[in-house]
Amino acid sequence: TGGSGAVTTTVNLFASDEDGLVMPQTVAVPAGQTTVEFPISASPPGGKMVTIFAAANGATVIADLSIRPNGPMKGFINDDNRRDISDAVFLLNFLFSGGAPPAFPAFADVNGSGKVDISDAVAILVFLFSDAEVPTLCTSDPATLPSGLRLVQELVTDGDEVCISGNFPAATYRIVLKGFSFPNGRLISGNQVVGERKLIFCTCRPAVRSPNPGPDGEPGFKVCFNVPLEAPSGEYEVFVLPASGDCPAGNAAGTGCLEDDCAIGPMKLFVQASHIVSILEDFIINDNSEPSGDHPAELFFTFASQTGEPDSAERFPVQFADSYPGGRPGSQHLTNVDDTIFRADVPVFSGREADMELTECQEEWLSDPDPARCAAACAEAARRMNNNLTVTVGGAEFDCLDNCGSVWDEVAGVGVAAIGCLAAFKFGGVKGGIAGCGAAVALGDIVDTKLEDALEDEDDVLGVAEINFSRGSRPFWSAGATAPPAGLSKSDIDLQVFNHRLPAFRVVDARLSLKSVTLIEADDEPCFAPDELFFETRASLGLNGRLGESTRFPSTSGLAVAEGATQDLSSSNFSLSAGSNADSSFLYVEIGVWDFDGEDEAELIGLHSQSHFLGDLLEAGADFVEEGHERRRVSGITNATVSGWNSGERCDCSGFQACAFSPNLPHGIAEISYEIEVIWEKYPQ
Repeated sequence: TGGSGAVTTTVNLFASDEDGLVMPQTVAVPAGQTTVEFPISASPPGGKMVTIFAAANGATVIADLSIRPNGPMKGFINDDNRRDISDAVFLLNFLFSGGAPPAFPAFADVNGSGKVDISDAVAILVFLFSDAEVPTLCTSDPATLPSGLRLVQELVTDGDEVCISGNFPAATYRIVLKGFSFPNGRLISGNQVVGERKLIFCTCRPAVRSPNPGPDGEPGFKVCFNVPLEAPSGEYEVFVLPASGDCPAGNAAGTGCLEDDCAIGPMKLFVQASHIVSILEDFIINDNSEPSGDHPAELFFTFASQTGEPDSAERFPVQFADSYPGGRPGSQHLTNVDDTIFRADVPVFSGREADMELTECQEEWLSDPDPARCAAACAEAARRMNNNLTVTVGGAEFDCLDNCGSVWDEVAGVGVAAIGCLAAFKFGGVKGGIAGCGAAVALGDIVDTKLEDALEDEDDVLGVAEINFSRGSRPFWSAGATAPPAGLSKSDIDLQVFNHRLPAFRVVDARLSLKSVTLIEADDEPCFAPDELFFETRASLGLNGRLGESTRFPSTSGLAVAEGATQDLSSSNFSLSAGSNADSSFLYVEIGVWDFDGEDEAELIGLHSQSHFLGDLLEAGADFVEEGHERRRVSGITNATVSGWNSGERCDCSGFQACAFSPNLPHGIAEISYEIEVIWEKYPQ
């Protein structure tokens, strides 16, 4: 770039690990071109992963280069992808008859002498027709070596299953994992990588191939393995070896690191610290306590959760509390009728497993920049860990919706207040009541008491469900399993809470942007058309103890949308920042679509809520360097349909059901589209 015309651009090149690597320091991209090729040669003692950096015009982009040792391909001299007598003939032809040279001279250096001559032809013949072993020649049957390998996922936590797809001709293999701690030399300063690359973990695992048909049913295979539960966070190199040979016992850095000429790889895997996230997935509303003549009901829920024992400041090791939907002044409620199932998909607990369980805390010692400090912190934290997790959900049904004072804020704070009360009881050993807490000591009882105190006389408490999880060896915290459906005790509303064990990532920024809305079925009767829509929206990362604040868009009035029409929202530039967090396992999105009919008249067309697991988002994206750190930017569009019930507003008509409208049937359907963008830091410092 430059001025009014294109000019030659100089790109600076450097690598994360230059041992045995030869490449130019700069490369010139001619004026008018956007790509250029440059050579790289490498002779490492074994396979390794190297990151190549290209910097120009103030921007740096990165690419990972997997260097495979020459061993497995020694003797593959011609291009038939087999090792047989034709390779010796090809080499002799080249040496003495003017035949074509080998495409890869390193593969023709069979005896490892550093040069290609007649002794290499002899070596390949000796290997093929006698029991003699040739130095550095892979002794495994080359037909068993896989090719075209690809990790199906690269972002996991310990214990997760990882699969490798590719051409696996044999039935069994060995998988070698080499782990390097964070930080591990990915801090960029000028044209060099600054930082330590410390090997902290190694293991070798037997693996068996399984069918993996392609999208059109074509045959294929995959090999899967589980990351060891004791594997600490870090960057891992993954190698595939033939099944011949043993896997050493133990996972210490000095016992399991196989250097084998037959290794295929490496591939890069990021192992992240684990989170336990409890997701409230289903509301089964059989009876919402509203009289049949007063449907639909206006429902609102609050939740509180904690694990461990409180400290002197009356704080639990991990606690999480908020409300759903919204829970702030002016926020939405959930309108619904009986005999429906609502997919809430809202997080009601989120915590680092290292803060909840001693073994998990100790596992992270190795990857911490200060292991001694980490060990001391784990020892102190262990006194408060109790291997129990309590999740509570309390519900309310509002009849007082206008001029109700601060009822929204009071109910939204029920979960937080309940945790404070429980901590005071536990830490102080109080037998009687504490001001505003009541005399109950169970978290569910306190939530129930606080709800009763917060509501107006016209409103109803639906009850409280309390679910307790205990940590077992398998599965952790009942992760992946569901608790039995738990009913809110004072009404027939069932709910289901699932625990998930997820990798947590260093997130630099996360953002939600509304893209469009399509009004499929209007909320207003034709005489009030078009609908004027507005949105109550929030987005937040996990592990801050609360969910995000709700924001209204537009701030006043609404956007006129006719039934069947689509409103483009991308030009409105509405973007909601989810903030940043040291580490998070999910991004929660909540969008309520409302029809605005005046300051005191607004109908909820529908509510969308979804917990996006970051491990599913961060597999693909554009890698770049910013502020000296390697980062990845990913984005994706989500489309959702929302529907709800209005309060039965009418045109000018008289007589019983003259408008042929039933308030007990869904009225108002919309499709919304939004984009989420996440910037992930690959190597937390």
